[in-house]
Amino acid sequence: MVSIDEYSFPAFDDLPSVPGQPQGCLWGFFDKDGNKDELGTLNLLNANTVRNASLEIRTGKHVQLDWPMNNLEFPGFGRIPIEHNVKQMASEGFLGLDDEIKINTQTSSQWDSLKHTFVNEVE
Repeated sequence: MVSIDEYSFPAFDDLPSVPGQPQGCLWGFFDKDGNKDELGTLNLLNANTVRNASLEIRTGKHVQLDWPMNNLEFPGFGRIPIEHNVKQMASEGFLGLDDEIKINTQTSSQWDSLKHTFVNEVE
């Protein structure tokens, strides 16, 4: 990863338009030598950036931005709730248990990936 100082970011109004997407798209900014980047601004998160950010801490108080994992019982938006089954392995010749989990990756926090994106067209 490289330093944030090695990038020259355009002003918002100068960002290129991407057909079918809202203004402000910076897709492709971190592409290099014809290779599509998959990290985006995570490219800027390196040891030096984290160290410098730690110097900004004054009180130690933080704001929790994620949704607690115990909210799995409230999937919301018509999504299926998590299903957790414990399978006895004795019938398979093993002494032990297996966990089987069926989950919608949108249940609770984002389980699918940092690449998750959604664009809602606004009229």
